[in-house]
Amino acid sequence: MKANTKPLMPDCYYHIYNRGINGEVIFKIPTDYQLFLLKYIQHVTPIVNTFAYCLMGNHFHFFINVKSENEILNSVQLKYPGKRVVSIPKWISSQFAHLFNGYSQTFNKKEQRTGGLLETPLNLSSG
Repeated sequence: MKANTKPLMPDCYYHIYNRGINGEVIFKIPTDYQLFLLKYIQHVTPIVNTFAYCLMGNHFHFFINVKSENEILNSVQLKYPGKRVVSIPKWISSQFAHLFNGYSQTFNKKEQRTGGLLETPLNLSSG
């Protein structure tokens, strides 16, 4: 996560949202939405409970609760047996980074574009 953003913590609720750079479209066709959600399921669902989400053409919103530290560690051990997690907040951040970077790279390749897709830093609010 960027240096000027607060780390996501276990057992906390967050409204996570972001948009395309300069409000540009980040989901052009139905399969873009599906790809984003598949990557979300792959990287983020093991560590959060998702209560609501909305994917719109140029931005997205998620209302989540980060799972407990024990639940996160258990999911890591299931997916990566023997892996040692030094920092839970860094692990949480890395999973969101995998989602956003993976989607951005695939989108850029498909659209034959380069550069950032999403505004930074990730916008979030906690409650």
